[in-house]
Amino acid sequence: MESRNSNQIKIRANTENLAVMLTSRCQMICPYCAIDRNEPDMPELVLIQAIDLLFTSLSDKVELQFFGGEPLLRWDLIKKGMAYAGKKSIEEKKKTRYLLTTNGLLLDEQKIRFLKRYPVTIMYSMDGDKKTQIKNRPLAGTGPYPAALLEKNLQDLIRVKADYFVNLTFYPRDLKEMKSNIDHLRELGVKNIQLSYAVGTYWSTDQIRSYLRILSDLAKVPDLNIRNLLSKSEPVLASPQILITSAGKIYLGCAAVLERSFPLLNRAFYFSGLTQVKNLSMLEREQEEQLKILDRCVQKLPSSQKKVISSNLLLGRAVEGFLKRQGNIRKENFVDSLMIMTTCRCQLACDYCQVRQSNRTMPKEILFRSIDLLLTTQSPRVLLRFWGGEPLLQWGLMQEGIRYAEKKAGSKGKKASFMITTNGLLLDKKKISYLKKHDAVIMFSLDGDKRTNQAHRLFRGKQDIYDRLLKNVRLLSRSGLPYFINMVVTPLNVGQLFRNLLFFKETGLRKIQICHQVTDPWPGEKMEKYLEELEKVRNDPALAAMIMNFSNQSEPQFLSNEIIADTDGKVYYDAALFLEKAYPEFRKACHTGHVDSLKDIDALYRDKNEIYSLFRENALPRGRKIFLNNIRLGRKLAHFYDNFFSQNASLQDDEKPFFVNFYKNEFLLQKGLVRQLKINALFFHLRGPCLNNCIFCR
Repeated sequence: MESRNSNQIKIRANTENLAVMLTSRCQMICPYCAIDRNEPDMPELVLIQAIDLLFTSLSDKVELQFFGGEPLLRWDLIKKGMAYAGKKSIEEKKKTRYLLTTNGLLLDEQKIRFLKRYPVTIMYSMDGDKKTQIKNRPLAGTGPYPAALLEKNLQDLIRVKADYFVNLTFYPRDLKEMKSNIDHLRELGVKNIQLSYAVGTYWSTDQIRSYLRILSDLAKVPDLNIRNLLSKSEPVLASPQILITSAGKIYLGCAAVLERSFPLLNRAFYFSGLTQVKNLSMLEREQEEQLKILDRCVQKLPSSQKKVISSNLLLGRAVEGFLKRQGNIRKENFVDSLMIMTTCRCQLACDYCQVRQSNRTMPKEILFRSIDLLLTTQSPRVLLRFWGGEPLLQWGLMQEGIRYAEKKAGSKGKKASFMITTNGLLLDKKKISYLKKHDAVIMFSLDGDKRTNQAHRLFRGKQDIYDRLLKNVRLLSRSGLPYFINMVVTPLNVGQLFRNLLFFKETGLRKIQICHQVTDPWPGEKMEKYLEELEKVRNDPALAAMIMNFSNQSEPQFLSNEIIADTDGKVYYDAALFLEKAYPEFRKACHTGHVDSLKDIDALYRDKNEIYSLFRENALPRGRKIFLNNIRLGRKLAHFYDNFFSQNASLQDDEKPFFVNFYKNEFLLQKGLVRQLKINALFFHLRGPCLNNCIFCR
């Protein structure tokens, strides 16, 4: 199986923002809030220490967020915190913003006008009309519900033109009244709303679909800013938000709001005490890491709680996917490549291949319409990938496709390139010469030396074809046509991995992609053997440089999000075809439409989290265990590949390692870092794509 790269979003703990829980006390007892109300208020010293930690951020812009309970119960601490942060801003030459959450009961015009003097955004919690408020946000004490007061304070906020938004929290039962509740807020003059679904509550698939339809409708409403449409925080349960409680405990994530109902989650996302963290960058954590912690934790929950949290994750991923399809999170999430199933015929019968072979071949008209679909992407470059079966059995069709794609791409101001996957049997000088004239690359499937290759890659005619394959791959390596070797590792041959990599090196092959069989379980000892074999590469830098996996971020391979057009023009996520024999149920689950009806290929983008949810939902019980086993292997491999170079670094005596992540548009921060660390130079190791084209960097 090929490793097919993903453009996964990496959401990290925002080490420019820090939330402080000034008090756990509140005048309301909202049923969806499970904060422990017995915590004492935050001491002033803890607040000062938290602000000091915030200002260790490497960013020149920071945000201090006041949470509760109800933070306005400690108005004195808010004013002291803002005064101290303002002083630190001047000293550290940073721009500081503030976020204040409130239920609105204590928010009067005097406080609003005070806050308006500062760069403060006010998050005003209101769930809709009086009936909904009483149901979702009841008072802790007795007496009439102050709906009129809450609406007056909100309108004062709007009238004074403060920076604000309304946070509307809702249960599944509230979906039917969502429109009327939003209309009620709009009648009060509200134009900025954040929708927050109740976590810790079970959401059915039908309820999730209902919410997505509501989001879709709201996106079309003029003069209404739904903040979720610009959000990067889904799934909410895996958000790596930094929160410091009133007791000085640091949590990464939203588990603090589930403390009473899901104490195990609360413990899982506890980081440390405030005094143990000296620099905000220590709290940096990717959303993917949060998901791994969450996955482990969910397995330990009682079945009833597991069902709830799993539904919350599914809801979050569904919302995340919707937002991306709206094009508001990452406009660079283009689907700029398309796989073409040119034919289902092949001369080999590889035992790990799960493609259902037949005599089906793609008609030229379907190929052309598939290319037209690919060219609907917003990307200026496209990659057409010929697959099979063995695509070289349809050499004439491939040539027509290349000519058509180049012509159509040129007319749209785009650049087309091509990848041909092949078993190598039909590769010759004539084909190589043709492909060299076009922007093409060859993926040559070969598992290693003769013994390894012939154990799995069987020729249907029973002849010994290995010498022929070796001759053709050597011809390819000398031709100058770009290529790479795709080798498949199985539990049976994993012990020969390092030996086969050396074989490729000695044969003169210089670019290797390592894949692994994903339709059989990998026992723990085989996983460890895999890592042991890869570890041997550390002592051979030239060999390590040949391995593409260190840079292509392809693990877990099971979660490929590539799009493929079948011979009949139906379009799928590629697992539908490449895993069909093992997982026939994926064909229905992964179907997205037909090349004749699909109008925008970018709308088909899914990240690995969404693919994971899709597979886990639809895999039958017999295959789900193997699926999860392979995901575990993929994560182990991803960790190895990601950390290989940082462990392999060689430092001189006067050099010390300092690892920090820089993001796009933040390279100027290196000057501040050099000054802060009192050093005279920094060496950068860039992982992933770089938008620069420096002449000294090749």
